[in-house]
Amino acid sequence: MVGADFSTPARKSVAKSKEYLTPPPDGEMVFIGEIEHGHQLPFTPKYLEMQNVTNEVMDLMWLGKRSVADTCRELDQRIDKVLERD
Repeated sequence: MVGADFSTPARKSVAKSKEYLTPPPDGEMVFIGEIEHGHQLPFTPKYLEMQNVTNEVMDLMWLGKRSVADTCRELDQRIDKVLERD
């Protein structure tokens, strides 16, 4: 297998190559099978700001300091504010 980090390669040719798939990483075939269905997300100039808000809010959830429901509500409110600004 190419590399030891077990991440799915971005290039289809590498993901399907003999070098990457021998031996196939446990569970990796699920991701490789989905490559053909993937697509690039649309670009928005506010992506970085939205990602920073998402990381900030989600960190508390991952640490067990906020519920999933509360996290989703706060994300909804804060991302809407980002999108409303010019």
